[in-house]
Amino acid sequence: MTTESASISIVTKKLQSREFEVIGKNTERRNYLVARKPGIEVSIQVKGLQRSAPWLVRPAKVKHPNLFYTLVVLNPQRVFVLTQDQINRLIEEYRTYREEKWRRAGGPKPTDPLIGKSFLFRQAVKFEDKWDKLPGWK
Repeated sequence: MTTESASISIVTKKLQSREFEVIGKNTERRNYLVARKPGIEVSIQVKGLQRSAPWLVRPAKVKHPNLFYTLVVLNPQRVFVLTQDQINRLIEEYRTYREEKWRRAGGPKPTDPLIGKSFLFRQAVKFEDKWDKLPGWK
């Protein structure tokens, strides 16, 4: 089983344990689920890693009120649940951190192509198992 399919399986099982019906997998984007229960529908972007490492997440350009992100680590198994605004904030915090580090060092400006699309693993730790932010979770 790939990291992608294992991550999707973990998130799907957790959603189903709370009576969400998973109605879409890997729709127009990779690692993307649509889950619903009566009166509620959420879109979930699933990202997976084998072990702790920086997260690569392409932020959505348009604000979606029911878009959530689940970041899954397989070994050891951990799941982090974030809103679209929280993901965007972590990406911006990492960009600011890298730019400040560059300014203090006085060296060449970083050309890391992942700036603006990534953040450090440790930044997501405070969102571990925060499933209750999904509408209808309680």
